[in-house]
Amino acid sequence: MLLLAGVAAFFPATPASAASAAKSCALSGSNTYICTFTIMPAVPLTPGPMLVQMITPGPGTFSGASVVTSSPGCTNPASVSGGSYISPQSGTADYDVVVGAGGCTSAATITVTEMVTVTASGQVCQRVWVNAGSPFTVGCATVTYTPPTPPPAIPSATKSCTLTSAPNVYACLFTVVPAFPAIPGDIIHVNEPPGPPMTGPGTFTLTPTVVSNPGCAQTPTPVVLSSTTSYHATIGSSGCPGVTWSVQFAETIAVTASGQLCQSFYMVAAVPPTTACASVTYTPSAGVGGSGALKTCTASGTPNTYNCTYTVTLTSQANAGDPWPVAMTGPGTLSGPPTVASSAGCATAPTVALAAILVNNTTTSTYVATVGAGGCAPGSVVVFN
Repeated sequence: MLLLAGVAAFFPATPASAASAAKSCALSGSNTYICTFTIMPAVPLTPGPMLVQMITPGPGTFSGASVVTSSPGCTNPASVSGGSYISPQSGTADYDVVVGAGGCTSAATITVTEMVTVTASGQVCQRVWVNAGSPFTVGCATVTYTPPTPPPAIPSATKSCTLTSAPNVYACLFTVVPAFPAIPGDIIHVNEPPGPPMTGPGTFTLTPTVVSNPGCAQTPTPVVLSSTTSYHATIGSSGCPGVTWSVQFAETIAVTASGQLCQSFYMVAAVPPTTACASVTYTPSAGVGGSGALKTCTASGTPNTYNCTYTVTLTSQANAGDPWPVAMTGPGTLSGPPTVASSAGCATAPTVALAAILVNNTTTSTYVATVGAGGCAPGSVVVFN
């Protein structure tokens, strides 16, 4: 026993402590942390690299340069350089902490400041090899991930128009995305007050229909044409939950000039109306008006009231449904709706309605005559009272 004790006296004592590392992180922005990684070698360090590696998988990645911010106990400040190759088992270091000339004492501490972006909550852990002959030591810090707040849903609308086989009649699609949940009985208002009216040289010739309603269990109904330029639809008894549901309306619009047709919709007055536009092109019927139009007026038995006729001679074919907007100017107003006195050359007499629609960008019609079934042949003479 005495001999063994004597031999043991020649072996160095076991170090009181081994190398260690500590990590702390403080939130600096949206899921971005400023972290410190402190290395306590517990053995003297010679000049050269200490390899630092983020342990993966984990919730953090380096998103900025790492720098040594303090290295007390070192003859010269330590620094950071690019990561070195470690081994086939461990891969490559994320960075190296380089011990400067003169080395460091066993009581040194070296602190590295890092920027880390996290993609989940958990522990961000790193390991460091103090020297090639020593096992690595690990330091960890807890981080919390906050899912980004989605942007608020914003109402939107789109409109497209395609010319039909009928002259100057367009098939249009108007799609609305209100971007908030709808309850049964809510109403989609299209061009109705207090929202803006439809603008542009067009009017609805039929009541629009719903062609699709993704996100709504029931088709909004009824669709009610409230004027020649406005309508509304009522949400069904199941409502439309969420903010991504939409409704697409099919419309038939007759146009009287080229330009932009713009429509707006709203559901509640507190949400501003949303507008979408589509371009249309008007093709005038050849030979109507010009030198082929004649107007005469004679005094009636009532002071300041005249009986007038307006005669239009066609020089080319007019098809059924063609609109003839008539704009009256001068010091007079209609005291009754016009009528068709005669329509020689037309299969059926045109119909007449008082209507204020755009003829061009600056002129509004006083009334509109619509060619009847069978159309009017070239040379037809139509007389309006």
